[in-house]
Amino acid sequence: MTESPTPRQPLDAVTAAEALQRTVRAGVPLATGLRAYAEECPAASRNGLIGLAETVESGVPVETALESPRHALPPYLAALIRAGLETGQLGTMLEEFLRQQRRGRRVGQQLSLDLIYPLFVIYFSAAIGLLMLIFVVPMFTSIFEDFGLTLPSLTDSMIQLSRLAVYLQIPIAVGMLVSGGLLILMLAGQVVLPMLDRSRWLGGGARAASYSEFCSLLAPLVEAQQSLPRALDACARALSHSRLRTKALLLSQKFDGSQSLEDAADEVGMPVELAHLFRWEQRGAAFGQILRSWADLFTLAAEGRSRVMLAWISPVVVVVVGVFIGLLILSLFLPLIRLTNSLS
Repeated sequence: MTESPTPRQPLDAVTAAEALQRTVRAGVPLATGLRAYAEECPAASRNGLIGLAETVESGVPVETALESPRHALPPYLAALIRAGLETGQLGTMLEEFLRQQRRGRRVGQQLSLDLIYPLFVIYFSAAIGLLMLIFVVPMFTSIFEDFGLTLPSLTDSMIQLSRLAVYLQIPIAVGMLVSGGLLILMLAGQVVLPMLDRSRWLGGGARAASYSEFCSLLAPLVEAQQSLPRALDACARALSHSRLRTKALLLSQKFDGSQSLEDAADEVGMPVELAHLFRWEQRGAAFGQILRSWADLFTLAAEGRSRVMLAWISPVVVVVVGVFIGLLILSLFLPLIRLTNSLS
């Protein structure tokens, strides 16, 4: 049989899991199910699924096919499928994995939207304010100079700020374009969570979401009685949170059974919220249930902190923007009010 071409990019974990889960649920042969699902996928994923189906059809065991670099299957998904085949619970484990991925996506999108809304208000308010400073204030300045008015300190300060904005209008335009690009990236979900994590006050929700992801990924491998170093390594490589991924990889390399998992976690600097869970590592499948329970708790914490963040950020943004626009308008009309009073 002619060898299928190598996929242009690694096979997406969610796409592969959905294909396998639907195949298991339908009770059809693996190769047949993969080919059927591939017809509904984009080109890159389709090539990967068809290649995997052809490998299975050629007589290669599923476990060997999953480990083939040619299929570029994500390490965590390969470990999960292997554990599911060993325990006979592949369908259940894939369904749980997909549920966790959907939940993580929902929480991440909620955190992103809660921060993007006030940022968009600030961005467009700043754009309106800069346009007024660059184009509107100079016209009022000419009127004030023609009448020889004595300007209030607020108006004089705004005029000086307008002259500075006119002088720096090219750098300001570049800065606004870059800021707009960042906002678009935030809408795509590529910037918000890493940026939130670096904030002490705003990052609580993002960190709780990453802890939930870690517990959800580790739990099924623990319940399937996979070795903890291998389970931690596979889990770490699947994490979307870069800092936690680094710590989890260090933990998988550090933990060799000669010390408790909790002590190893303390040594590599794992977050305290996760390290204290490892004291139950000796409880076997019960440890997996504990991880699942804490994954749900961390998800609730992330959603709660998201709502709190939105509740106090939005009023602050509205007040700040309102004060700035109000002062700008007031500074322009104060001299006109004085002129009107003097003429009357």
